[in-house]
Amino acid sequence: NYNFGDKFLSVDVRSVQYKQLRRVPNEVSYRTHMAALMTTENDTGAEEDDDEKLSLDMDVGMDEDGEEVFDPMVDNLGFAVWKYDMLQWHAFTHKRSEDEKHEIAGRTTAMKQEYGAFDTFTNYVHYFEEFEFFFNNNEFDDVHRDYVECSSKIRYFPFKMCMRQLMDEATSQIETILYFEHDVNDRYDSNATYSFEVKQFIDHRFESTVLHFNNDEHWDEITAIDSNMNMQWRKKCTHKLLIAKVCIEQFDENDSRASIKFPSKNRRLFVL
Repeated sequence: NYNFGDKFLSVDVRSVQYKQLRRVPNEVSYRTHMAALMTTENDTGAEEDDDEKLSLDMDVGMDEDGEEVFDPMVDNLGFAVWKYDMLQWHAFTHKRSEDEKHEIAGRTTAMKQEYGAFDTFTNYVHYFEEFEFFFNNNEFDDVHRDYVECSSKIRYFPFKMCMRQLMDEATSQIETILYFEHDVNDRYDSNATYSFEVKQFIDHRFESTVLHFNNDEHWDEITAIDSNMNMQWRKKCTHKLLIAKVCIEQFDENDSRASIKFPSKNRRLFVL
């Protein structure tokens, strides 16, 4: 980590250690959801063909600085799918049983044909807004076995991040859980640029999302972090909220940090 005046810069270098196929696929396929979002109809009511469908102009406007702003779901999921394509998510290098090989082939054959569909994200520098919530519980013991704390309301958004720590009686392990609490005073703004149906859909995603740190099936990415201060910890992240990436970092069982990261704008790269 480096400080430049009032600016804070952090540099990280990542490498893929291994990939593991989910036992249960995500209830929402990011790639399929993106394809549905980017499907349009022409003037005659006919649907665009598949070759054109995923190369549609994603711009929905400009911010006050003249930077391009995409639809939030297209921005978040498109960036995620592009990143996973760049990491060749379907390529497994370690040995697998014949049953595992057959399952991998069944899940990936059709989707591999769509590689490159989101390469337009390569043409931008992507900007994000990230909100963090530190969860430190020094009172967890044999008496205090269930502890909850919530953040302040996320700016521009009617939810709080809440974290709960409890003892899992089945495993005798301390479990850390992240969920979202809806502001009871939230109302739909009739002047909003999105529909009431879209708000209901996104609100439901937040209200129904409960993430257990110890359950790897709840996460899309799991990162082992080594800092320059001889510290090691794990960070787990998912795009299940569709419009944002949410993570938990656990430094030890009583010290965690939750974060939620929203796409904010995109600056097009000009190649000379």
